[in-house]
Amino acid sequence: MYILEYLVILPIVVFLWFGVFTFFLMLLTKSLELQTILVISVTIVAAIRMTAYYKEELARDLAKLIPLTLLTVAISQGLFDFQKVINQIQIIPTLFSDIWTYLIFIVLIEIFLRIIDIIFVAFDLYKEEEVKAEDTIKEEKEEEKQVDKI
Repeated sequence: MYILEYLVILPIVVFLWFGVFTFFLMLLTKSLELQTILVISVTIVAAIRMTAYYKEELARDLAKLIPLTLLTVAISQGLFDFQKVINQIQIIPTLFSDIWTYLIFIVLIEIFLRIIDIIFVAFDLYKEEEVKAEDTIKEEKEEEKQVDKI
């Protein structure tokens, strides 16, 4: 079940969001080539996935911020042109020949990140970070108490 979830289902879900993000970028760009749009999309999606393994809250915030940023750019530059949207939609079938490379990249990133995560769990490296963070919080609270006494 673990392999099915993290090495099959999750990369497919990430890949679907990569497709949606690529589509939005296609609609918002004026002169970028299709390959450039794909590279930008896969880089942003991979960066968010990597961030999710480090701090899940940070990844959520990044994922929330990107659509708002795209919407702001679209509104501020007046990029909603119906003819341009039609032209970009006609380009979509050409994506399917190049898309497999990016799917393999996303799957490899997920495998690599999962292996690193397993190593951290196996050697209890997460707990060490949590203990350090808790110690830092305790020290800060003690310093605040001392400052309040003064």
